[in-house]
Amino acid sequence: MKTALKIFSVIMIICTLFACKKGNDDNEDNISGRWEFRGTVGGFIPIINQKNKPGNGNILKFEGNNYEFITDGKVTKSGTYTIMKESKAINNTSANAYLIFDGNKEKTYINLSRKKLILFFGIIAADGVETTYERL
Repeated sequence: MKTALKIFSVIMIICTLFACKKGNDDNEDNISGRWEFRGTVGGFIPIINQKNKPGNGNILKFEGNNYEFITDGKVTKSGTYTIMKESKAINNTSANAYLIFDGNKEKTYINLSRKKLILFFGIIAADGVETTYERL
């Protein structure tokens, strides 16, 4: 009976170990990939509340340390970026990291989740905007 219990325990431990997945590419820290523009909120009078549907052709691509802004299939801006974790309250939400584009000192705060990326350009109260992208 003790032998059967030990064998059963070993089998359960092995099954549990193989059932766990590690290295999920879709985690919150992974900005790599293609993001499609969904909308902008904020700005100077009148308040921008632009919403775009899927398939609009406005893409933000991150690969390695490089980024590209793509509009209608053409690269309109490209360069390098660095991402750093930092929490900061912005507007009615919060940022969980910031980007440095092309080695500049200016921080572009972001809220990065599995399916959504929000870039904060200033704060809405001071004519800033939030630009939202969804992962493709």
